[in-house]
Amino acid sequence: CATFHGSGASGGPGFPNLNDDDWLWGGDLDAIQATIAHGIRFEGDTDTHASEMPPFADVLDPLQTRQVAAYVWGLTNTPSDPGLAEAGKQVFVDNCAACHGDDAKG
Repeated sequence: CATFHGSGASGGPGFPNLNDDDWLWGGDLDAIQATIAHGIRFEGDTDTHASEMPPFADVLDPLQTRQVAAYVWGLTNTPSDPGLAEAGKQVFVDNCAACHGDDAKG
C-alpha cells in the first residue's frame, strides 16, 4: 500500500492520506471495513469504491476486517475497543504493511 499511500501512509499523488480525518470513503469503522473488504475500483465486486486498493474480503475473515479497521481508526482517533484495535495491529502488519508501511504511514 505504501506504493500508493506513500511513506508513512501520508498519501501519494492521487492517493489519500490515511493519517488524517479527511476520509474519501467515510471515516467511521463501518466505512473503513467496507473499503478493506471490497477494495477500490475492483470490477468483480459491485460494492467496491472507485480507486486502487484491492479487496480483502477473500483474504481477511469478518473478525479480522473489524480488527484492522479498529486499528486504522485508532491511528487518528481513540479506539472504541482497544483490544480489537490491538489485535488489528497484527492483522495490519500481516496483510497491509507491505503497502501502507509497518507504521501505517505508507
